[in-house]
Amino acid sequence: NEPSREIIEEINATFISVDNETYKVLLKVDEELSPLLINTNGTVAKYRIEITISYKLILSSNSNVITEGVVRGVTQYDVGTSEINNEEAKKSMTRTATQNALQILVSKIQSSISQTNDN
Repeated sequence: NEPSREIIEEINATFISVDNETYKVLLKVDEELSPLLINTNGTVAKYRIEITISYKLILSSNSNVITEGVVRGVTQYDVGTSEINNEEAKKSMTRTATQNALQILVSKIQSSISQTNDN
């Protein structure tokens, strides 16, 4: 599936594209929405959003993979009576889960770059 607009916007706000890059980051993003709490009438009362980002950090000069891995961001939200409010809550929590995953991702990438530069 294509990542939602909220995910793409968060990724674009975190990473910048430059013409003379030393490193490239390849990302594969998965978004999963699962019911957490189901009412007795079968409706969902709470959802869990999990954003999984698989990544590869590549040295541009020789295309060697420096590091690769997976990070996750998870949030949940309660379903209300208004579809508009539910959609806004979903979008907001998707952004939050993506931000959480990206914070971990950036930290791992910076650590890998630092280790590469030390060698």
